[in-house]
Amino acid sequence: MTYSASVANNETIGTAEADIHNTDILPPHYKFNDDGTLTRMWRQNGKINVSVQQSLSHNGMTSHFLTFSFRDLNPGETNVKLDFSNPSEMFAVYAVNNSNSNIPHTFASGTMTVSLASGGDHLTATFSGQAYSGAGNEVTITAGEMDLKGFEAAPSSGMTPSGSVIGEGYITGFIDGGPDSVSDFIATEVERIYVPGWGTRPAYWLMRGFWVAGQPAVTRVFVITLLEGETDLEYDLSSDVKASMSYTIQSQSLIGSAFTGVLKFSSLPGTGEARGSFDCHMRGNAPADYRVIGEFLVR
Repeated sequence: MTYSASVANNETIGTAEADIHNTDILPPHYKFNDDGTLTRMWRQNGKINVSVQQSLSHNGMTSHFLTFSFRDLNPGETNVKLDFSNPSEMFAVYAVNNSNSNIPHTFASGTMTVSLASGGDHLTATFSGQAYSGAGNEVTITAGEMDLKGFEAAPSSGMTPSGSVIGEGYITGFIDGGPDSVSDFIATEVERIYVPGWGTRPAYWLMRGFWVAGQPAVTRVFVITLLEGETDLEYDLSSDVKASMSYTIQSQSLIGSAFTGVLKFSSLPGTGEARGSFDCHMRGNAPADYRVIGEFLVR
């Protein structure tokens, strides 16, 4: 193993790699290998946080990031399986950053199996799953492996995700012509997460609601995103890249993203409470487009 830093300097060392399948970039399949420029592992608020980066220069691409946040482990705790679709267990993001755009993809399905050596500072993990951008692009990540040693001091709160703890509130509304029998929905398992920027990648807010419905019962997820610092209260989802909405039926790998419609806020997420409404049409890998009307309150 080639380590990326020195343990003597109280830095995280080790390796991380994965196969990335992303049709929005060229090449659409490539091997992620942490290059040591942002290899970090730290403990904060009862969680282990990991951040790794690969810098490239093909076709305007500059960097790729993987970040993970999950519950702390006891020394010697091995083969702990974590579910990306369960926000109380895991929050993870894959991001693409180039000269023209900054595109975060939030993991919505998949698993990570993680172990912490008895010494308490050597973490190994394997992972695979699917991550989705606010525009609905799916990225499949397979053959993920990490072997990291050394916990660093926790960075300032502005540099880390605000958490993946279930909050208070709801995302509720009506789906007209959706991909299955579910029409009325109310998600009361919600979260409001601040995802920090790295380098030229901007920070953003993510509001997510989970509920279980249908026969057989499966998990459905609504995601609303808004770039940090935005002060407008209304966004045109057909053209404004500052905000987005998506809808996922996880076990069926169905995802749609808003391509027309409006997203309105009466309270912006940076105030501590995201409140508003939406009326939009979704398009994705379902047989036909469909309309979603609703409102949300997430704090």
